[in-house]
Amino acid sequence: MEFLFWLCAFLVVYIYLGYPVVIKLIAGRGNPISKDESFEPKVSILIAAFNEEKDIADTINNKLALDYPNDKLEIIVVSDESEDRTD
Repeated sequence: MEFLFWLCAFLVVYIYLGYPVVIKLIAGRGNPISKDESFEPKVSILIAAFNEEKDIADTINNKLALDYPNDKLEIIVVSDESEDRTD
């Protein structure tokens, strides 16, 4: 029973003190992040729509008007079994 107590005490101390120290040591050895301002990743925008017949056109036009390269922008519209003409 004493062993179980010390094991639990060790785990509590490790969770609050030891684990953060271990993570900082591991992260400190990583490669530095280089910032490239010209990098533009591919972006996907997901629009979930339910009975949005009146507003879906404006929403899509808003996303198409974004200042982002069209070849790197993907817009996905998902209709959640709409009961109007959203589809």
